[in-house]
Amino acid sequence: MKHFIIILILIANQTFAQAVRWEKLNIKLPSYVSSFGFNSKDYIYIGTRSWGIYRSKDLGKTWDRLFEGLSLDRVDFIYETSENNLLVGVSFGGHLTLGPTPLGIFRSDDDGDEWQNVLKTIWVQKIQSDSKNYIYACTNSFNISTKICRSDDDGETWENISKGLPEYNIIEMAINRNDNIITANYDGTIYSSSDRGESWDSVKNGFKSYFYSLTFNSQGVLFSYSGSTGLVKSFDEGKSWHRIPLELSGHTFSFLAVDKNDRLFVVTKDKGLFISSDNGITWKNLREGLTNKEITAIGFDNKNNIYLGIIQPDRKYEDDYYIVLKAFYK
Repeated sequence: MKHFIIILILIANQTFAQAVRWEKLNIKLPSYVSSFGFNSKDYIYIGTRSWGIYRSKDLGKTWDRLFEGLSLDRVDFIYETSENNLLVGVSFGGHLTLGPTPLGIFRSDDDGDEWQNVLKTIWVQKIQSDSKNYIYACTNSFNISTKICRSDDDGETWENISKGLPEYNIIEMAINRNDNIITANYDGTIYSSSDRGESWDSVKNGFKSYFYSLTFNSQGVLFSYSGSTGLVKSFDEGKSWHRIPLELSGHTFSFLAVDKNDRLFVVTKDKGLFISSDNGITWKNLREGLTNKEITAIGFDNKNNIYLGIIQPDRKYEDDYYIVLKAFYK
């Protein structure tokens, strides 16, 4: 069965009351979208599985492929630092290539023209910074052990700050408005640090299943998906949790995201895109135009636009392969 990649850009207002309209963008991709990134110049970056990064300097009208000549695996994160440099996380995605495949965190100080491999690892789960511009990365190393790494020089060098954490199975990381770092283990244990990773404390919460997609909003509310409970939120950094009334099975749920307006997004494999503006109390499903489409990535630019990477079912004509759509509210 053939699959097709679409990037959807959704320009939304504060109430999400309008209907969605879709338009094609001028890009076709040979692989699914795994991440989005944006810089202070309004450049758009698209990370893909095995085909590197694409960049647009004109709001999506034309595109350049970066990392030309390198067969990158899966670009999971694209992040702009406080000094306007770019960091990307390249993870092993099972893609077989001829010759070595570079993995880890790459850094660019010229908007993506040239890159330096600043941290070698096989899996970059998340890149995030705190209010003092320390940058943190949740990674898996070459021996599959988990590491939380920290940079205090805008991503040029990295230090392992995992002492006090279990060696294996840290699968998530999030940082709140107080610069506290929260990590989650496969067995449901939460670990927290209030001193930038110098020390860690375990948080007892009664859960016996994993937490996935840990995400804070600016109010300090922590959202996640628990394998045993479903969507949950915490007002005390993971010490206690409250169930969110949105029925989704583990086979349907993909990941969570929060935009700069504190709107919570639940991305699903086959049931559309859910949005809540009140910390998960009420929901709107933006399913129109997303029927039979799997969302693989979501991103938010500085103008309240929302970007979606989509796998589309079989198309009748080859010209429809890997197209890009732009959607917005009237």
